[in-house]
Amino acid sequence: MKHYDNTDNFRKRTHTVRVTFQFEDYKGHIAYKMGGNCMGLDILNTFDPECTNQDDIDSFVENDCNFAFNEDMNLFSLTLSNDKGETVEFEEDEDSDINKKVVAIEIIDCKEDK
Repeated sequence: MKHYDNTDNFRKRTHTVRVTFQFEDYKGHIAYKMGGNCMGLDILNTFDPECTNQDDIDSFVENDCNFAFNEDMNLFSLTLSNDKGETVEFEEDEDSDINKKVVAIEIIDCKEDK
């Protein structure tokens, strides 16, 4: 992101937040939009797998790791890939195991709501 207007002027903004998962040299990403008048760390703290359902996942603007949640089995799944095109799949029954694979959370875009 080239410019981040984080002046506290009570304007509503829509942030795009990108989460990077990694295991060894395998990586994957999700990105989602977050609205409101929060900024900075308050926005970065919005990713919480325990509060994520399939409707949230369906609204991701990026999901190159096939991040999904099986509500019947209470399982998260994701597929990470490396530069060679090899993949590794995970099914996790606890959000803390998903959290251990998060290596970055960043704001990649911010637009003022009109």
